[in-house]
Amino acid sequence: MLSLKYSHTQYQNFVHSLLSKFYLDTHQQITLFTNFPYIAKLWHADLTAIVPLIRNYYSSSTQGAPPKDAVAMLHSLLLMAFKGVTSIPAWIDTLRSDPFFAILSGFIYFGVLTGEWAVENPPWYVTWSAHWIPCAVKLGD
Repeated sequence: MLSLKYSHTQYQNFVHSLLSKFYLDTHQQITLFTNFPYIAKLWHADLTAIVPLIRNYYSSSTQGAPPKDAVAMLHSLLLMAFKGVTSIPAWIDTLRSDPFFAILSGFIYFGVLTGEWAVENPPWYVTWSAHWIPCAVKLGD
């Protein structure tokens, strides 16, 4: 059953806290300045309304893996389009190599807490590895 994983305000808090921790606090503001258009677009775009629109296309069964966060997938697909990337494997490489876009998408790997960067495989990426997990960071209210 598809459900809303977190509100837009929680997404904003998540993005703010991680961008502050990994870019402002480490004096890497240039990354934020050069990518500000992407931050602004996703900061103001409340995409949570997508969940009720696509809920009927998801199984209501509780068996199997739970659905991935549809809002985070849409964030990532929008970023992919904004960046002009037309290949999903190339976008996955971008997400894995540049944590900025992973954070802005809403995908994050638990290693971020230890300083290791990795990105959860978005559900629309076919290859799945067991060591990738969804965001384990508690989102604020």
